Amino acid sequence: MSESLPAKPPARAKAKAKPAEVIDAEIEEDADDGWRELEFNGDTLKVRPPTQQALAAFSLGTSKHVPAESRNNLTGLFVRNHLSPDSYEQVFSRLLDPDDSSYSIDSIGELMRLVVEQS
Repeated sequence: MSESLPAKPPARAKAKAKPAEVIDAEIEEDADDGWRELEFNGDTLKVRPPTQQALAAFSLGTSKHVPAESRNNLTGLFVRNHLSPDSYEQVFSRLLDPDDSSYSIDSIGELMRLVVEQS
C-alpha cells in the first residue's frame, strides 16, 4: 500500500510594491489629520507615524536576506505610505534635480530614520 504525499501548499502570490546626512529636523504634530510636519533639509514635509505592523514589515522587508529588488520596492512603498502626496513629490523632485546636491541617497536614509522615530 502506498502512502500519498502531503498536498503541495498553494503558490504564494507575489506582492507588487509600487516604486519607490545629518540634517536638522524639527517635528510639529497636526492634530487635525494625524500627519506631522517635519522640517527636513529645507523642506516642510508631512509625515505619518508608522504603525507597529508597518515597522515590523519595514524591518523584515529590508533585511539582508531579502532580495535587493524586493528591499527597494518595500522601501519605496514605506516612503509612499508615510509621506503625504505633496511631500512625496517634493522629495523625489529634489532627488531627481541634478543641480540639488543636498538631497542624496543618504538623505533618504536619514528621512526614513526620522519617520520611523515618529512611532
